[in-house]
Amino acid sequence: MSSSSYILFLNYLGNQIVIYVGICVVVAGILGESLNIIVFLSLRTFRQNSCAFYLTIMSTVNICQLLSSLFNRVIPTKLDIDWSKTSVFYCKFRFYLYQVSAMTSLTCLCLAVIDQYLATCASLHWQRWADIRVAHRLTAVNILIWILYNIPILVYYNYIVSNTNQQAICVITDRIFIQFNNYANRFLVGKFLPICITCIFGVLALYNVKNIARRALPVARRALEKQLTIMVLLQAVVMLFTNIPYIITYLLQASLDLTGYPVISAQVQFALSVTMSVLYMSFATSFYIYCWASNRFRRQLKYVLFDIHFNRCRERTIRTNQIVPVVA
Repeated sequence: MSSSSYILFLNYLGNQIVIYVGICVVVAGILGESLNIIVFLSLRTFRQNSCAFYLTIMSTVNICQLLSSLFNRVIPTKLDIDWSKTSVFYCKFRFYLYQVSAMTSLTCLCLAVIDQYLATCASLHWQRWADIRVAHRLTAVNILIWILYNIPILVYYNYIVSNTNQQAICVITDRIFIQFNNYANRFLVGKFLPICITCIFGVLALYNVKNIARRALPVARRALEKQLTIMVLLQAVVMLFTNIPYIITYLLQASLDLTGYPVISAQVQFALSVTMSVLYMSFATSFYIYCWASNRFRRQLKYVLFDIHFNRCRERTIRTNQIVPVVA
């Protein structure tokens, strides 16, 4: 196989992975994150819990992230329709939405892990910080910070004419911001810090949970804290293993000049397509992680779907179909 044929094959295979893996991830992710939101909002146990509130916001933001993936990667690759080439607003806003959604989601996971560490601490002083009112304020600050922090994306993403095909492409036009975006945004803030925070506080929370049986706590409270700790820790582990391959590949692409090496460049681009598809799984798999990790969550899901919502819909249908007797 010649080098040109090999490059074309890698490009084709990478596009197929983006399309079909991407569609599966988006569909399964939106379904799963929606079920998360339904369960967390339907049970008072979760509505009054600060960790569950962070997970609810994270699921909501993950849906935005998955929709961003659908319109940014899957549709342009499958249908060859790229709205960023015809709309300056879309050119800027799609990357802005991606960054805000990703950073908000990862921060919510960090806050959830920290919250579980605080909730399982023996000290009442630290337990008071695991409060729903504190969670509301921190979430508002979290969203506001990332909305403001990513404003430079709206400024520095613009059209330039590609030297290879003479078509307009949407890229960052400021060299300093290119380096800042590559290493500060996508690596340090967007990947490295969340991984470190979740690992550190996850280990501390796990240590607290192992000792929670020695403390005088209500059985329901103890079961809830164990359930949520296991859920967020396993999600942190999945985030770790889905992010590391992309981090390595992205830094490799960003740091090497492969202009004169088309075969290696195609291989790196193929690896980037694969690892990016794996990366999006971290935004789509939380529901399936919770179901696999927690028998209690599976029972809660069944109760919410069938005992609450299904029965409520059935009662409405019965009332609608009832024949009202006419009184003469």
